[in-house]
Amino acid sequence: MILASFPDGIEEFSVTYLLRINRGHGNGSKKSDDFDVTFVGTDGAGGSTGPTGPTGATGDEGLSGSTGPQGITGATGPSGGDGVDGATGPQGPTGIGLPGPTGSTGPTGATGAAGSGGVPSGFIILGNSATPPPGFSFAGAISIGNTWVTVESMPTKRDRHAAAAVNGKVYAIGGFNDLGFTIATVVEYDPVSNAWTTVAPMPTARNQLTAAAVNGKVYAIGGALVATVEEFIAPSDLFLHTKD
Repeated sequence: MILASFPDGIEEFSVTYLLRINRGHGNGSKKSDDFDVTFVGTDGAGGSTGPTGPTGATGDEGLSGSTGPQGITGATGPSGGDGVDGATGPQGPTGIGLPGPTGSTGPTGATGAAGSGGVPSGFIILGNSATPPPGFSFAGAISIGNTWVTVESMPTKRDRHAAAAVNGKVYAIGGFNDLGFTIATVVEYDPVSNAWTTVAPMPTARNQLTAAAVNGKVYAIGGALVATVEEFIAPSDLFLHTKD
């Protein structure tokens, strides 16, 4: 190992020099060896801090942080003022009520006096009372009708049924049909149109019953081994009129 130090006048920093060593031998010959020698200087005292370099370019945006916890709910704000009233909606359709019961027949009014310039003397008028009106004398009676006319037949044959009349129509109620079964069907006869119409049946089939009509309603009463009484509201028409 060869130790060397910096020659005088050489600054202390790392540098490589050529080192030649001459060797002499006893026979008078000489030989030199060359070596590369690196001088390593000791660290000098630290220099003063240089000026601050320019600001570097802005780096890429970092990842978003996680959502923080929900904040405390704020106090309820004051109530708003009343809104403006909405426009009035259209009028709804007129309701349809059920017809009330037929009132009882009022008393017959007094016969009115014959008008002036009316029936000439000696002429006869027809009336539905044997008591002549003022200015007339009873002259006798004439029988009318007293005859049978065949009208429209019932839709089905029936036996031991009941019948009742209300609101100018006749109702055939229950009984046995042509197969011998007790039935609950009810049919309505209209003398004006001479036609039969099937209406709502009784809740209970019955035969050999009794029927009665009161105040626009028909009552089916009893029957063979039946004690119940059922009420039927006869149908009537309602007419709707729209204001022009």
